[in-house]
Amino acid sequence: ARDTVQIWVRNDSLINVTELDLGITVFPNPAQNELNIAAEEGVDIQSVQITDVMGKEYEVKYLSKNVLDVSELASGTYVLTIETSKGILTKKVQVVRD
Repeated sequence: ARDTVQIWVRNDSLINVTELDLGITVFPNPAQNELNIAAEEGVDIQSVQITDVMGKEYEVKYLSKNVLDVSELASGTYVLTIETSKGILTKKVQVVRD
């Protein structure tokens, strides 16, 4: 399944790209304790931001390189904004608690 994301480009037009176009994969989704961000060779992850659907920003904690610790986030939908050398990917992720 491919998710469609929106990227704003400099001339203010909107284009849709998929995760595969940027060489980024985010898994598992839904997540419980950790969220992996896999980047293809040649794609550099420059920053990661986590917000809830209301726009509140959360501290990004790493378990290791490109593995985020989401164990302290409550159940819900979050928006991951990943800035890469090829563009910005915005992806909705679910965090679930037992």
